[in-house]
Amino acid sequence: MKIIDSNNLIPAGVLKQLIKNHPFSTNLYQQIHGITVSEDDSGIPRPRVNFNHETCEVILYLDPLFDQRSNYKYILYHELGHVADRLNPNFAYSEELKSSLSDHERYALMEVWNLYIDARLHHYGLFQLGRNDKNIYCRINGKLQIAPYSIEGKLLRHISSLRSVKIDNVDSIVKGIWENPMVFKSYRELISLIK
Repeated sequence: MKIIDSNNLIPAGVLKQLIKNHPFSTNLYQQIHGITVSEDDSGIPRPRVNFNHETCEVILYLDPLFDQRSNYKYILYHELGHVADRLNPNFAYSEELKSSLSDHERYALMEVWNLYIDARLHHYGLFQLGRNDKNIYCRINGKLQIAPYSIEGKLLRHISSLRSVKIDNVDSIVKGIWENPMVFKSYRELISLIK
């Protein structure tokens, strides 16, 4: 697997080690053909990943000071979790299903998928809050307030986000995923939670 990180946004060897040890896949390192680490200039204030399923090429978009974040390894595990899920035939990721969703449904789907990835990473002891989790406002009991800097606060933010797009039973969805991280969910099952 080829790794291109022209701007040295990740310390040498870290990315290769994380891919080899990713808990979602024992052969992720063999499945990914190449990774390009790119400085993000899109204005989106968070790391993100693009994956080309046909070529098995990954682009990680990171900010210039990414490796100075206290939780940068967790973030890499999270972003690569999306890739591992997409490469898992049982997960059955589908662009066709995704494109059939409304914008609100796509937003909600990404919210529950992120939660599902974080629940599993937490199960493996890899989940970690970071500086970007501080001073985040969300609606708690109908009032806009700063979420606690804790796992509970992170879950409250997921609940608030899902409520904002009118998803029903958000408390039970979030609780069910977080408390049962090793109950496998396919892409279609994640979609069924937000429909």
